[in-house]
Amino acid sequence: MYEAMPYMLPLSPSFSRFLHITRSGAFFVFILSFCVFSYYFLDKPIAYYAKDSLNAQLINIAEFITHFGKGTVYYIALACAFLFFKFMFKSKAWASVSGFLFLAISIPGLLCTFLKMVLGRARPVLLHSEQLYGFTFFQTAAPYLSFPSGHSVLITSLMLGLCFVFTRYWITFLSLALLISATRVLIGAHYLSDVIAGMYLAILIVPLVHNYACLWSMFKEMNQHLFSQHPIKKRGTK
Repeated sequence: MYEAMPYMLPLSPSFSRFLHITRSGAFFVFILSFCVFSYYFLDKPIAYYAKDSLNAQLINIAEFITHFGKGTVYYIALACAFLFFKFMFKSKAWASVSGFLFLAISIPGLLCTFLKMVLGRARPVLLHSEQLYGFTFFQTAAPYLSFPSGHSVLITSLMLGLCFVFTRYWITFLSLALLISATRVLIGAHYLSDVIAGMYLAILIVPLVHNYACLWSMFKEMNQHLFSQHPIKKRGTK
């Protein structure tokens, strides 16, 4: 089910197993159950602890790291990379890689924004200032757009996309996604369940983007060239 696109190396067996496990029905039930449990028993205590008990230096480090989860720079960089490789460098492989990564962060990002506005969960800042906790539904104001975490969706989608391109380093990429996502809880921007849901949303959507990308016209010509001048190896070459 999970095979690399023609211009990529075969997917790591361990990464393929990770996808099969995390996208199974049993794992969905586990994540759903954990988020419900976290909502009632973990989110508020962790939010209070992060606000009142964490070391200031740790908070400063987390605030620096969390900036790597902002999406604007990635959207611009990947769009520019696609245009450059498509029309200037004339590399269909790298154009496809940048195009795939752009879609891999855009589609989950749009779905995340929709869910945020529909669910309207109050952020921890409202818990601390007004004792407001829970879902208010159909909101557009930032303080009510906590679930799921947009930073977590963005960085996990990007790192998961890179796992498909550079599959050997998938553990490193997903570890970075986990680290950056965790900072959202440490700095009080999100609850734990927001972050878990955001990461899981990316795990659900990005493999679908990858699978369907093989059918889109921008990927159809990949099997017609060997890309001998290209740093990405063709499947089956040494």
